[in-house]
Amino acid sequence: MEEKPVMKTVGDLLLTKLGKKDMSVETMSQLAGLSRAGGYKLIRNQGNTTQDTLLRVAFVLEFTVEETQTLLKSGHCAPLTAARLRDRAIIYGLKNRLSLGEMDSVLAEYRLLLLVPLTK
Repeated sequence: MEEKPVMKTVGDLLLTKLGKKDMSVETMSQLAGLSRAGGYKLIRNQGNTTQDTLLRVAFVLEFTVEETQTLLKSGHCAPLTAARLRDRAIIYGLKNRLSLGEMDSVLAEYRLLLLVPLTK
């Protein structure tokens, strides 16, 4: 009987990428607009994770489209799909290695929901 491969957790995926980029959890959290505690909760697979949180981290850590889809699946979030305009824009941003700020500029241009919430 063939065993199914074990799906990596969000924490596993992030730690692997953090190691490759030689980036700390604190730096990732700050760049992704997360609190320090929020970044560590992601690494420890604690709490509910939103699609936008994972997408912000994916841009900060320069995930590919495929890596991002895996990250979303591991976080039990909806995958990106070409059926939604916002998702198409995000896929474009990932493929073209846009920064998180550049991605939000594209989303703003099309009057789509930003990845980084505006602070008051």
